[in-house]
Amino acid sequence: TCITFDDGLKSQLNSLKDLNKYSIKAFFFINTEFIGSKKVSPEAIRFFIYNYCKGIKKFYKIFIHNCNFDFQKILKNNKKKINFYKSKYKFYNMEDIKFRVIRNKISQKKYFSIMKKIMKIKNFKYNKLKFELYFSKKDLIKIDKDGHLIGLHTHSHPGDFSILNLKDQKKELSLNIKYLKKILKDKKRVFKSFSYPGGNYSKETLKLLKNSSIKIAFTNSTQLVSNSILEIPRINHKYLLRFL
Repeated sequence: TCITFDDGLKSQLNSLKDLNKYSIKAFFFINTEFIGSKKVSPEAIRFFIYNYCKGIKKFYKIFIHNCNFDFQKILKNNKKKINFYKSKYKFYNMEDIKFRVIRNKISQKKYFSIMKKIMKIKNFKYNKLKFELYFSKKDLIKIDKDGHLIGLHTHSHPGDFSILNLKDQKKELSLNIKYLKKILKDKKRVFKSFSYPGGNYSKETLKLLKNSSIKIAFTNSTQLVSNSILEIPRINHKYLLRFL
């Protein structure tokens, strides 16, 4: 049994005191693009959805109202993906699923353009939060010095890593490694663990990892899908909270 954290979120620092108190070493899987960045990040968007739009249902109505493309066609052509999300992520409601499918099928440029437009409509001042949502470089160095395991989570955290071609998947991993080495000031560091962003990966991803330094990789599935050490299942905290 092990404890894992994805994305490198500032809120995860709250767990450090208890982890260190009981000498528990956890995996921290870091995406590096948003550390000290001025860009609109996935976590900023999540904060915006739940604090300025009062949840995913209301946000989804605003989102599709501001889509300047045929989003219905995307949903119609991706029924299998919608059913996949419904069966795999039971804590997602339909609005959440539809939003994720649409988001992952349009370009990053178009997606962030829509989000910036909506944020402006809602008078959301992202600049005030940009350094409060993700680990700083100092936070990451401290976690590393405390003996926790720093793992890869791609550089930019693509919406659907599985649809990227092999070249772009390699680029995501190489940039992730490059920036982590730079932050940790350890050019010789070898990263051996990986968490698939959003739980999305392909057969090409598995081949890529098998030919890399990665020895263990975690999915977002609660069930064992294979005996591969590169497809370790995890229980999301949203499930665990139901029993507390």
